[in-house]
Amino acid sequence: MKLTKGLLALRAAIFIAAAVFVVVNLKGYLLNKWGLSINPSLYAIFGFFLMVIVSSLSARKLLLELRADADAKLARRVARELKAGESSTETVHRFPIPLRCLFIILGICFIALPYLGAQPGKSIAFSYAASFGFAFFAFAIAFYMFSYSVTVMRSAIHVNSLGREQEIAFSDVANFRVVSITGGRKIIVTLKNGRKFQIWGRLTGFPRILAALTVTPPHPTA
Repeated sequence: MKLTKGLLALRAAIFIAAAVFVVVNLKGYLLNKWGLSINPSLYAIFGFFLMVIVSSLSARKLLLELRADADAKLARRVARELKAGESSTETVHRFPIPLRCLFIILGICFIALPYLGAQPGKSIAFSYAASFGFAFFAFAIAFYMFSYSVTVMRSAIHVNSLGREQEIAFSDVANFRVVSITGGRKIIVTLKNGRKFQIWGRLTGFPRILAALTVTPPHPTA
């Protein structure tokens, strides 16, 4: 059964409220029930990540619905402008700055985590090695996001990824489709020579990219 936006918002609010209740009371419960004391800094990081995860998962459906409605309206408007020849300016699309910075912050948190939970006289070598691995992964994602951009022109799309540039003319596109993935969407474009490339849905101005592909043949596949 498809839930209305109001019910989706109510469900998200309930889950978030439950997460707040857990974060506020869990530390005291563990201490009183099991005598387990948790480092305040570690608990703060745990609470932060728990709230981020619960908020993202509980509100995901609602945000997708709202974004789909907004994207559809914007795509129709941009498509009309492109068809009428009113929008000839090149547009550059990147990952949002808050999303890029989030992975940098995550990397820093992973590096600091072993020191925050360190106990006197105990080595942190193993925990630091594991945390450094996660931090490296987070920094690698951030680096990729900072290097990635898509430029939409009148007759082509220019993709820059990790310094590797590729220009795809609309006339070389055989078909494209929008695919739902964890946390959003992406466009998979198939060229007439059989090659494929993807455009991430998290890019700013994603409807502009989708509209540019839609108004130029061929049309998207099902």
